[in-house]
Amino acid sequence: MPVARMARKQRDDLIDGYSYLHPLLTYFAFDGTGTKDSDNPAELILEFKDLLKQKTWTYYSKENYIHAVWNRLVFSIRGKGLSNKSKKNKQNKLWIRTVDDKEKGALNVRIEK
Repeated sequence: MPVARMARKQRDDLIDGYSYLHPLLTYFAFDGTGTKDSDNPAELILEFKDLLKQKTWTYYSKENYIHAVWNRLVFSIRGKGLSNKSKKNKQNKLWIRTVDDKEKGALNVRIEK
């Protein structure tokens, strides 16, 4: 279930989160994971419509990637990756909700096509 729907808000309300989410999303896109820094951090991200047609390629740097894809990001709350330890943490309980008989509280972000 999308975060906006859970909060009964429109997508535009998520724009307020840009300044908070930008550094986190940049870190996950280029530098690391939820557990550690990447052994192979990225300098650029390549997006393309057709791999064999170089004219369709777009390169993004840390400075411009999140801004370029922001309007295509889809935020959702999922149960996948939500450990039992996380479920028991007092601060995390504020974010965990039961939806369709499943506990969900892990933020998932994907890029819409």
